[in-house]
Amino acid sequence: MKLFNTLLFSLSLSSLALASTSSSTATSSGTSISNLRHLLQKTSFSLSVDNEVRAYALGNKRPESFRNTLATTLGYKLTKSDSLSWYNEVNYKSDPTGAPGKTNFSESFIKYGHSGILKQDKHGVNMGASLTVSATPSEATQKADGLAGYAKVAVGLSRSMGILSMSGGAAFYQFARVAGGSDENYIVLQAAPSISLTNKLSAGAAVVLYNVKDKASPDYYQALRLIPSIDYALSANVSASLFADAFPFSASPGKAFKGDITKYPEMATYGMNISLAAF
Repeated sequence: MKLFNTLLFSLSLSSLALASTSSSTATSSGTSISNLRHLLQKTSFSLSVDNEVRAYALGNKRPESFRNTLATTLGYKLTKSDSLSWYNEVNYKSDPTGAPGKTNFSESFIKYGHSGILKQDKHGVNMGASLTVSATPSEATQKADGLAGYAKVAVGLSRSMGILSMSGGAAFYQFARVAGGSDENYIVLQAAPSISLTNKLSAGAAVVLYNVKDKASPDYYQALRLIPSIDYALSANVSASLFADAFPFSASPGKAFKGDITKYPEMATYGMNISLAAF
């Protein structure tokens, strides 16, 4: 009996020691990760991860019922005003017929950005510019979209006015098409007002005008896109957004815009995006 009590006491001490070691290891691991993240934040590198899910309304004629997109952006600060970023995107498209969905490495691009061309405190508005070169890595996506890649030149503007802010800009896209592609290039104009409802919650909308040149025609046609959204900061590094997205108006070459805003709910896609700033 004495031997049994001795063994039991020894096992109890061992269990306490093991629990203490496990707790210490978990704390140490958490501290190590936190320290590593803190060190990375002091470097010129940055990493963000976005996950977006879109569901399609019943009136929408898109071939899939929902799409999930996972994207990573690795950035590097060259100078105070200049940066490089490498974006990669993988998406999963479901099949409404019940057949297995498809996952594709859908886009990869390199972007050079230059900020501070104009500054709000000196010029009343912030202005930056960027150059993007994109490739479509997936052969399946190339066939589906008729797109091998594109080059984009963009200029962005922004201004803050208390709880109100406005951003916008212009961009020119030149496409490298494969068989089946039609749009040769287009010009995009965008305006996106927003309002801060609380220190974590904001609401806004992006209005985007596309001026599209089809390679089969010398004329341009127009399309107007509307993307209302609600954004919430879950923490300093994580944010969530709910949005709708549709093209309620369009115009043939030389014609006025046509559309019906009351049909927006049935033609829109609805989605949620979660964004994480890893460092």
